[in-house]
Amino acid sequence: MPFGTPTAQAEPFRVPLRDGVRLHTQVYLPPSPARVPAVLIRTPYDTTHPDTLLPDIAARLTEAGMAVVTQDVRGKIRSEGVPVPFTAETSDAWDTLEWITGQPWSDGTVGCWGNSYYGCTAWAAATCGHPAVRALAARLTTTDIGGELAHRSGVFRLGPMAEWLTSTWAGRANLVPRLDWSVRPLARLLDHLPTGS
Repeated sequence: MPFGTPTAQAEPFRVPLRDGVRLHTQVYLPPSPARVPAVLIRTPYDTTHPDTLLPDIAARLTEAGMAVVTQDVRGKIRSEGVPVPFTAETSDAWDTLEWITGQPWSDGTVGCWGNSYYGCTAWAAATCGHPAVRALAARLTTTDIGGELAHRSGVFRLGPMAEWLTSTWAGRANLVPRLDWSVRPLARLLDHLPTGS
């Protein structure tokens, strides 16, 4: 099946977290009604947006007999809460894993997958210590947030970090940043950006 023609159908849920926040979650199930392993994918980039290819990936994995659980992270797109990168990914992953393993279709095992930021959320889920996690597949990502992600050769990556933070974390929706690099001091660069609703 070529990418761009997803066949799996998702059922939406609101997964409750320990602090009362609910995360928008899509569950794709294979045709078999048996208990199956799940693949967890948590992203700030909109689980249903075609650019993420998550519906296509879910179609491939459900054909292979696995459930796929995709989730908008805290504060992003359709999930409740405040969008702050990296801070709640481990505890939110634990609560989501608890929810998954309590579902009637779950065999109690979960693999975590992702690239870029959702590679970080996959690492967070794998390191949270939940006994359901049995596999991790992460690419184009790092666990060295303050080092490798934010710096190159010891120099802070102002341009890429400012654009990523404004496009992804300025609000619930993802934005196309229009940064005015002539602003001085640069500390005021982000002062007048619109926020996603």
